[in-house]
Amino acid sequence: MRFAMGIQFWIGSKHATVFTAIVSAERNRVPIQINLVGTSGLQLHVNGTDINMAVFRDSEYELEVDDSAVVSGPEQNTLLVVFFNGITAKITADKAMLFVQFSAPPEYMNRTQGLLGRWDGDKSNDFEAFDGTMLSANASERQLYEIFGQSWQVTEEDGPKKSLFYYANGVGPKNFTLASYEPAFTDEIVFASAELEQQARTVCGEDKTCLFDISHTGDVQVGEVSLAALQTFEDEVSGRESFPPAISGPVALYLSPGEVVEIELNATDPQDLPITFEIGPDVPPDVVLITNGNYAKVTWNVTDKTVFNLQVTAINSRNSSTEYRPVLYLCSCMHGGRCNASNDLDPSLVGYDDRFVIQTCLCEEGYTGEHCESDIDACAENFDPCFPGVICTDLPPPAGLEDGYTCGDCPLGYEGNGTSCQDIDECELEEATLCQHICVNYVGNFTCGCNEGFKVAEDGHSCIDLDECALPNNCSQLCENTNGSYTCGCFAGFKFDQDGQCQPEKSCTDEDNPECDLTTSWCTMNDTGHAQCICFNGFEVVENGTMCQDKDECTTGTHHCDQVCTNTPGAYTCHCLDGYMMADDPLHGCEDVDECSDWLHDCEGNEVCVNEPGGYSCVCAPGTNRHQGFCIPDIDDCGSAPCAHGVCTDGPTNYTCTCSLGWEGHNCDTKMSADDNSVVVEVDMDVAEFTEEREALLKAAVASGLTNFCMKHLREYRACEAPPPSGWLRIRRETTAAAIGPSDIHVQVVVPHAPTADHHTALRIYARYPGPDDVLILHGDVLRLVITHIKMEIEMLLGNSHVVSISIFQADAYGTRSPTQQQDHLSTVGPAVYKDDALSFKEMIAALSVVACVVIAVVVLIIYKK
Repeated sequence: MRFAMGIQFWIGSKHATVFTAIVSAERNRVPIQINLVGTSGLQLHVNGTDINMAVFRDSEYELEVDDSAVVSGPEQNTLLVVFFNGITAKITADKAMLFVQFSAPPEYMNRTQGLLGRWDGDKSNDFEAFDGTMLSANASERQLYEIFGQSWQVTEEDGPKKSLFYYANGVGPKNFTLASYEPAFTDEIVFASAELEQQARTVCGEDKTCLFDISHTGDVQVGEVSLAALQTFEDEVSGRESFPPAISGPVALYLSPGEVVEIELNATDPQDLPITFEIGPDVPPDVVLITNGNYAKVTWNVTDKTVFNLQVTAINSRNSSTEYRPVLYLCSCMHGGRCNASNDLDPSLVGYDDRFVIQTCLCEEGYTGEHCESDIDACAENFDPCFPGVICTDLPPPAGLEDGYTCGDCPLGYEGNGTSCQDIDECELEEATLCQHICVNYVGNFTCGCNEGFKVAEDGHSCIDLDECALPNNCSQLCENTNGSYTCGCFAGFKFDQDGQCQPEKSCTDEDNPECDLTTSWCTMNDTGHAQCICFNGFEVVENGTMCQDKDECTTGTHHCDQVCTNTPGAYTCHCLDGYMMADDPLHGCEDVDECSDWLHDCEGNEVCVNEPGGYSCVCAPGTNRHQGFCIPDIDDCGSAPCAHGVCTDGPTNYTCTCSLGWEGHNCDTKMSADDNSVVVEVDMDVAEFTEEREALLKAAVASGLTNFCMKHLREYRACEAPPPSGWLRIRRETTAAAIGPSDIHVQVVVPHAPTADHHTALRIYARYPGPDDVLILHGDVLRLVITHIKMEIEMLLGNSHVVSISIFQADAYGTRSPTQQQDHLSTVGPAVYKDDALSFKEMIAALSVVACVVIAVVVLIIYKK
């Protein structure tokens, strides 16, 4: 990997040079180049292409380059290039020059060449020229420049020194080379004036680099910037060389609730610096740290399953630190359950941020849940194993999944064990002898039927004759009912044909036919020899005596249909509505279809089918409630007393808490604050008119109004209920209203941020009620309601001043809440960086100042791997 730096004359100088560009590239990767723009700007080029620098205004933005590096802008006028091989370069623009810091991981020791020397712990081999010539550390600055420095100048020719820089068309390294240039050396520091020298020595002291920079640029600020960069670098190196202490303790801890754990820790510092210990910020209060020099003991009473990272930090006097974070394996199995350690990750595989592991449980028979906390609902787990319509009852432990339930009795008309039920054939039983003619079995019951020509009597089992003549039949003219049957007859002048139908004895000829419609009537000759039309059954003659029209039995009501009648030519047909079917006995018409018994329903889960006339409904089985379309077991959500300071009301799938005075939140576990429950009363009066006497009258009026309101509306407003004395059981006490006195009312004059009308005064009011253990705040909605109710009384007490508005107090609108102080914590993690073994940074800067050339680019560092 190669780095090269570009330099040019300092503004107005012919000797002083500064860094203005840097380029770097790994082998077979695109070059990354950064140029100085103006006095403090930067421009990034990737493979010769300009990058829009606006993206780096976001300090979190990262630009990935060719799978080899990431470029970011962590600070203003700064770019950080982090190569995937661990090498970093930080480039900062200031005072029309670039400041560059390099860092590399330890694996690159003894693998560097170039102007920064060989990083191997040996001072004698740092000044090695490109051709291998080795200069001693005591060589003169001129020798360093001519033999060492110029040997690393970039060229246009292919090879290890070929320029990596991006040039415009027709331009190359030769255009930026001045062969006649000879730099000034640090032993030739000459100031333009005694005044400049005095200023320089005040800033630099005896620092040669700082003095040299000021003498050649004439700018004291250049020396200040150079000195600051040097100090920053030395501080970073000092910090990196300050190795943190080592801390030893158990890698993993295996815990159980109720156990008191003691952890002994021992810390050592490689430089024998004093060590202090700190407990982590997320550690609960029942974790106690006791220290004694380099030893510490952590005591923890494990009371619950709160997840946290146990962290103890050992810090030496140079502020280098090491964290101890053991893996905590908590076994919290209940009801005799055992922890399954075979599922635990090895401590070395547990992530750094989540080192609290709740072990999985092997539950005893009859229990389930993450901690074996729940009784197995064998009915639900076995998908309601009982016969449809049979209640499934879950059994308590140790009954398990397979035997943890019982089924009730089979439905009426069935027999079996409740899990499997079979239809009883009642026709094989003695009760079927009640049927006079026929027994008909069906699922769940039976019914009686009759032989043809008979129908079931009202008693349900006897059979009586069916009057077929009252129903549609196949008689074409006359019908005579008989016991169990019927006979057909014909009118006078008619006789039966071979099909049993009546036909005229004397039919009309075509000449005699008075236009009878033979599709609806007969034409016959009467005794006087005249032709006449006789209508078929179901038809009737019209006025002219020759035409027959259909009788609409459905309209006239002469039909025998139970529900739906459909007229047909000469007859009618009967139908049933949905949910009904035609009975075998026509006179009984339509019978209800029992969808539940005939399995024509779609009830499922914990639903029970209930037959209804013409349909059915699915209702929840006993012990279940419908929620979002499903019947789920009814669980007493209030059984665990979730409402800390209120009354719990159980619901189908959840619970609601009605909070007592001074408490709010879903579980009534959040104490009401004065900020959130104050009322602002804006009054048309000058603040000077709000005297102590009027304040006392206002407090008394509000206290009286609240007490009276709460006595009248105790059942409607839970906030009016006085808290019970300490230690009382809520279910055993009589509810009383809160009695609030003037001393419980607090009034404060507040000034709104938004401008208000002249002579308006804003009064912030809230009520505090002394509870058994602490002072509680009355709910703001109740307070506003009461103040609104006694508004006229308040106006009179305040000298007949008009109350302009009554509203809930908003803290940010009045600025009464103090701003929260925040503290930023900054930590930096990166590869280890080692100070150069041969020369200090100060010495190297001086050396580079000597060997600096006017050429736009010089090779600064070549890194290679074996």
